[in-house]
Amino acid sequence: MGSMMSRITQLELKVQYYAKEIIDKDKKISILEEKVKLLNRLKENPDSETEKVKELELKCESLLEQIKDMEDFLADYGMMWVGSAEDTAASGNVGDVYDELAEETDVWRPGTSLVGQTSSLHIDFDKIIKSIRELNVLAGEGEKKIQHTVNGARLRAQEPIPLTLYANGIFMFNGPFRSYQEPETQQCIRDLSDGYFPSELQKRYPDGIPFQISDKRDTVFKDARTDREFFPGTGHLLGGESKPSRLVPSNLDKSTSTNLEVNVTTSSDGKKLYESTQPPRPQLSVDQFLNKLPSSVLRDGKVIDVRSSVADSFKGDTSKVGVTVIETPIVQEIKDRLSSPRGTNRPLSATCSITTLRIKSESGDHTYIMKMRSNDTIADVRKHIDAQRKSQSSYDVVTTYPNKVLSDETATLEQCGLIPNAALLLRSRKK
Repeated sequence: MGSMMSRITQLELKVQYYAKEIIDKDKKISILEEKVKLLNRLKENPDSETEKVKELELKCESLLEQIKDMEDFLADYGMMWVGSAEDTAASGNVGDVYDELAEETDVWRPGTSLVGQTSSLHIDFDKIIKSIRELNVLAGEGEKKIQHTVNGARLRAQEPIPLTLYANGIFMFNGPFRSYQEPETQQCIRDLSDGYFPSELQKRYPDGIPFQISDKRDTVFKDARTDREFFPGTGHLLGGESKPSRLVPSNLDKSTSTNLEVNVTTSSDGKKLYESTQPPRPQLSVDQFLNKLPSSVLRDGKVIDVRSSVADSFKGDTSKVGVTVIETPIVQEIKDRLSSPRGTNRPLSATCSITTLRIKSESGDHTYIMKMRSNDTIADVRKHIDAQRKSQSSYDVVTTYPNKVLSDETATLEQCGLIPNAALLLRSRKK
């Protein structure tokens, strides 16, 4: 029985094998039949096939002409088409192709500079400074423009861009240092020399902006970033190849970054050049410095006007200006609450909002600062002001912007829109 089962198994396998062969032969027969049909059609209509062949030949010639035009275009820029990835894989090592091309012509490699080796940059500082001054006039140097603020609007001069010219580069804005070897810096210098606004700033300042020029043509700036020492050796490819690759840039290939010729024309030729490692620091105006300070601070329950006191010290005359912080009931409650230790019966915090008022006197030489509740009235404000004033002249309380006389003394500060803080003026009543 065992031998009979093994024979039956072998016969079944042979049947499956021959069945597959029959299927394959049927496919081959069908393919051959299609070819026979095509051959018969060709014999019946030979002219149609010749027309197709001619059409393909014309397309081939057109493509060859386009390829030739592309090769000529690439040759104008010192480049050459080396084929697709499949072509290069079939032809051999890509590095060998670049090696052969580099021996015949100057071919760009990844990592090399885009600036040509034969290009030169001529820098005339006198011409650049003259062009910048003309550009500043066109950009409206010294003109004041309307600037919208919280309390309204004011006229303010446009802040210029600080630009420092060194013998070996420039500083724009607050840095970093830009060498004349960089393509972007060269384009900026060319634009300024030709009397044009730098193209890199046109999108940010479409109407132009003045420059604050600083001439340091007799100083060479030493950038700390370029003084770092890098690995001076030669890199090796994996596999023991010691020849530098044409695809991977080498650290020793410095010809493309140092061969640029930079000619400098100054009015102080022949003088000694100085070296500096300290970047230029922009000088702030008085208004810029005051804007960086806090408007007021709270110390020991008192509001201290920081900006006004510092501005007075710059002016050098503080005898006519004074600030009085008025002690109101809400300020006394805040002091008591802060001075009471934890765990004791501390006064409850105010359930209503608090507003800070800055009130200038009629002559503008004195300022009253007070904290009030939002439900306090204009009469309460006048009462605290009268307690501090020596003269008993009549006056009106006026808002700054828009100018409105607060004549209703029963109106609360919240109803008058004087929360959470406001600036008011005292105006003498006309007799």
